[in-house]
Amino acid sequence: MTDGSGLVHATSLEHAEQMRVIRNSCRLFMANDQHEISQAEQERWFARLDPTTFLPFVYRLHQQGQIHVAGYGIVRREFDLWWVSGGLLPQFRGQGIGKLLFGELADYVNAKGESCWLSVLVTNLAAVWTYKSLGFIEQWDGPGLATMKRDPRPRPVSP
Repeated sequence: MTDGSGLVHATSLEHAEQMRVIRNSCRLFMANDQHEISQAEQERWFARLDPTTFLPFVYRLHQQGQIHVAGYGIVRREFDLWWVSGGLLPQFRGQGIGKLLFGELADYVNAKGESCWLSVLVTNLAAVWTYKSLGFIEQWDGPGLATMKRDPRPRPVSP
């Protein structure tokens, strides 16, 4: 997007704090760890990140002449798989912004020629629908979780 909206690589403690606030606001929707993260925990986590396997982003949104941090996203490599996760502040949910956020995260991974994966609570029907609309395909269900995958889109062949 050219209006100032989109993913911004999180590089500062200010970004880390923005991510913490957003993550805590949506933690009950998280597929894995739902505990509240303290500022000290977030700072320690942020200081130890390995940029070759873990990329944090904030998602900025240009609205009504202002730039807002609306969400966050994470791209992480576990073994041979690239996983994406993220969340939005409550006031930005239900507006299609999550689709933009997760679309950009998936595009980031897919641009490397890699598939991307995510886990979602099966009860979070809005998220499941959003991911399917972005080309994610359900691979398997666990106890209360669906694991979904999006392969890189084939590039058109030039004549």
